[in-house]
Amino acid sequence: MAEPDSTDGGGRGAESPTVRRNPAAPRFGIRTQQTRPYEELRELWQRYEAMGFDSLWLGDHLISPTRPGAPYYEAWSLLPALATCTSTVRLGVMVSCAT
Repeated sequence: MAEPDSTDGGGRGAESPTVRRNPAAPRFGIRTQQTRPYEELRELWQRYEAMGFDSLWLGDHLISPTRPGAPYYEAWSLLPALATCTSTVRLGVMVSCAT
């Protein structure tokens, strides 16, 4: 098992082998709304990655909880599309339903 401050240098979300992160340091993520056009979401995720966020998240809803009539991308379909435009952040879907 690797030491807590070591990195393996590979895979999505892996840290650079030359930069070691303090394991006690807080990590920050951001959740984005899926109501924006895809091109705008792609630019936002690239900007958030460049700003240094550790993770980017989508919500697991089929309709917008705040704007029920608005267009809304389903999270599990949108996630792989947005993954193609990022390279270092961890990605996820918040609170996926088990049923």
